[in-house]
Amino acid sequence: MDFMSETSSYKDQQAGILTLPPEVLELIISYLPYETVSNIRLVCRAFERACRHRLNQGFSRAERYVQSALKMFRAQLPRRESERREHPLSRRVEHLAAVETRLGLLSMTYRRYMDTDACCFIPGKVLDEVFQVVRYLKDARTVERSSFTVLQELRDISSMAMEHFEEHIVPGLKRCETRPRPLSLLSLFSGGASGGSDGDAGVGDAGWPGASLGNLLNSQRAASEARNKSINVVEHSVAKLNQQVSAQRSRSTAQAQILAELRQQMNEQAEKLAAQDLVIADLTTKLGRVEERLRAYTGEPAEDETADGGGADSAGPADTKLRKRPARGAAAEPAASASKRTKKA
Repeated sequence: MDFMSETSSYKDQQAGILTLPPEVLELIISYLPYETVSNIRLVCRAFERACRHRLNQGFSRAERYVQSALKMFRAQLPRRESERREHPLSRRVEHLAAVETRLGLLSMTYRRYMDTDACCFIPGKVLDEVFQVVRYLKDARTVERSSFTVLQELRDISSMAMEHFEEHIVPGLKRCETRPRPLSLLSLFSGGASGGSDGDAGVGDAGWPGASLGNLLNSQRAASEARNKSINVVEHSVAKLNQQVSAQRSRSTAQAQILAELRQQMNEQAEKLAAQDLVIADLTTKLGRVEERLRAYTGEPAEDETADGGGADSAGPADTKLRKRPARGAAAEPAASASKRTKKA
C-alpha cells in the first residue's frame, strides 16, 4: 500500500506541474541554468514549449548583454587610436568583440530555423559560457592579453554545437520542410471529442467538426497568403537585382568600348612615334655626313683622329700643308713690294 500511495502522490505531483499555466512554468524554468533547460526540454511537449521559449529568449538576451558591455567599455576608451592600444580596457574590448563574432556565427547557423519555429537554440551550455565570460570581463581587475585562455571553452563548445547541428539536425529539418503535412481526421474531429459525455454536448460550435475544419482552412489560407507575400518580396528583390546587373553590364560594355578606343589611340601614337624615330635616325645620319664634309672642306681634323693622334706631333700631311701655306704667303709679300719699288725707280 505504501508503494501505491507513493506512486499516486508522484502522479499527482507530475499532474500538478503540468497543470500549471505556461507563464508559471516558464518562471520556474527561468531559475535553472540554460544547460539544464536544454536537457529537460525532452521531458514532454509542455516542457519543450516552455524550454524552447526560454532558450530563444536567452540567445537574444546574450546578444544584448554582449552589445551593452561592449558599448560601456568603448565609451571609457580614449578617442585616439594610439592611446586605445595601450589602455587597460582594450583587452576587454577585444575579448568582447571576439564573443560578439562567435554569437554572429551561431546566429547564422540557428536564426533561420528559430524564426520559422522549426527548432530552438539547442546548446544551452553555450549561453551559460557566454554569460560567464562577460561577467568575468566585467568584474575581473586584470584580464590576460591572449584571448585563447579566456575564450577557449566558448570556442570549443560553440564549434562542436554548430558542427553537430549542421551534420545531424539540419538534414531532418530540411526533410520536414519539404514533406507536406497530411490532414488527419482525428485532428478535424478533436473538437467534437472534447465535449461532454452526453450526446448533446457536442452540438455547439466548439464541438462541430466544421468549426475545426474552418479554422484549419483559415490557417492554411493565412499561411499561403504570407508565403505569397514573401514570394512577391523575393521576386521584387530579384527584379531589382536583375536591373542592377543589366545596368552594370551596360556600364562594363561602355567601359570596354572606351578601353578599346584608348588602345587604338595608343597603337596609333606608337606608330607615329616609330615613324618619328625613323625620321630622327635619318636626320642624324645626314647631319653626320654634313659634318664630315664640313670638316673635309675646312681641313679640321676629325674627332677620332684628334683623340688618337694626341697633339701636333702626330699631325698628318694635310696639317703640314696648311701650316706651309701661310709661310708661302708671307714670303711672297716682300718680293712683290721689291718689284714695285724697282718699277717706280
